[in-house]
Amino acid sequence: YPERLLDVLLGDLRGYMDDVTESVASLGPDYLPRLLEKIDENASAFTWGALRAANSVKLMAERFPGECDSAILSLIEAIDCEANGEMAEACKPALIAIGPNVIEHIARYIGAGANMDTCLGEVLAAFPTERSAEIIMDSLEDEDYIEGSYISTLEAIGHPDSVNFLIDRCDPDNLTAVEAVLTLSAINDIDRSAVDTWLDSVEETRALRLQRMQRKPDFVRRIDQIEATPSSASKKKILSKAEKKKRA
Repeated sequence: YPERLLDVLLGDLRGYMDDVTESVASLGPDYLPRLLEKIDENASAFTWGALRAANSVKLMAERFPGECDSAILSLIEAIDCEANGEMAEACKPALIAIGPNVIEHIARYIGAGANMDTCLGEVLAAFPTERSAEIIMDSLEDEDYIEGSYISTLEAIGHPDSVNFLIDRCDPDNLTAVEAVLTLSAINDIDRSAVDTWLDSVEETRALRLQRMQRKPDFVRRIDQIEATPSSASKKKILSKAEKKKRA
């Protein structure tokens, strides 16, 4: 009976087969190697069998806590295959279900590519610890520009060390960074003096931009005029959002 269930789950038939997926998960970790074999074989190309295997690993990890760590590397490697978005979306919740033991494994893969980093960052955000924030910040130490997805991940993790990190590496006219800094400051009760100094420096940025505009043709000048800078109204809106998040 178990082998028959596995044959159906891992076969070529289309569809999610929720009942079969749950039944295989209930068989327990003894059958995990069969699921991982399918995931490993099909990581670079979508198949319904591999997708169902990843879904079953998630359910198995939830039902048998601490007994599915052997699936971590297979799930991360499947995410690494950027051409297979469906498989990555199935592997993320499976990694989260396995628990915080995934963190150190993820540390070895962060920095492999933007798409993979975004997926693994979402997994780290499910474990809002100092180590999770440290992994993201360490991977960006030598970067001149920080993509919005990394900023959002640090905001989701919520560690206070992220505030100074973002202030040191982001321009105050980056609205994503401003929102993250204000939110992180609010939820961690961080002194606002350094944040306010950083935000005030946006005036210098605007002055430099104005000088550039005066030396450019009209059509370029109009484009520069619509570049987003955090107005007082947007700051108030972000702070209001942060206060609501803090109360929650």
